[in-house]
Amino acid sequence: MLYNLYNEKKDNRKEKFWFRAIFYLFLLIFIGTVCWIFFFSSLLKINSVEVIFQETQTEYDLFNKDYLISLVKTAFQTESSGFYLDHISRANFFLFNVDHFSQLIEKKSLWISKVEIYKKFPQSIQIIIIPRDGAFILQGEEDFLVDGQGMVFAKKNDFLKESATLPILSFEMKRSVKINDQVLESKSAKFLTIISSIFSEQSGFELKPEFFTPSLISNELEAQVVIDNGWKIFFNTERDPVIQSKLVRKVLDEVIKEKISDLEYIDLRLPGKVIYKLKGQPINADDSDAQESKSESKEKKDDRN
Repeated sequence: MLYNLYNEKKDNRKEKFWFRAIFYLFLLIFIGTVCWIFFFSSLLKINSVEVIFQETQTEYDLFNKDYLISLVKTAFQTESSGFYLDHISRANFFLFNVDHFSQLIEKKSLWISKVEIYKKFPQSIQIIIIPRDGAFILQGEEDFLVDGQGMVFAKKNDFLKESATLPILSFEMKRSVKINDQVLESKSAKFLTIISSIFSEQSGFELKPEFFTPSLISNELEAQVVIDNGWKIFFNTERDPVIQSKLVRKVLDEVIKEKISDLEYIDLRLPGKVIYKLKGQPINADDSDAQESKSESKEKKDDRN
């Protein structure tokens, strides 16, 4: 009886041993299969890249999208090619570092303001590129794109569509310009990007898209009205564009009136004065700006406080 009991316990130990052995064997096979699928299988290798181009200025069709998208796809192919430890693909869905890639694109490509990347299980990613606002074109020996902060971020011919419509700024005092240069103060750059629409709304006249400044450090901006023999207008980029545009309308209605066909220019550069010139007549000054200048100064003072 004792012998039978001993054999029974021995058989139970053998069964437990084989049960555990089989369990751990299948566990190792399962873990190995999962590791193979996660790290070595092509089932989780990114093979589909969708690039979406998000425009920041809906009123303009600025950029050559195909060219920009191809740049991003090429950058992705470069970043995802090759292997970790000679065996694990860098394009692995779980191992591909989207944050690192986003920072890399934003750092190397100044024309991009922001990159957003979303993974779509199991083999796709979606890349949304948000370009900088192409605020205006700086015209010189080479034409550059300048953003709303006054920074040069690309050459015009690199990827701006030929049909794109942007303000053009030329300047008299030539200087060398290169990408990443801060060529205008942000306030002047913003003024240039919004003055056309504000002037049209407040005065009823349109401005030609070509602007001129004596130098890039000047607060003087010269424009021309879109009419036959269009008169010129000199803005001060340090002052409120709405107030300046309203002053033009006021002087035209109350002072110049029917003599507008003889108008050569209106000068708004001096606070407190609206200077204008009619053909064949001396320069005239009007004090219509005096009250507006006081209001403008008060607003600036309140803002500082």
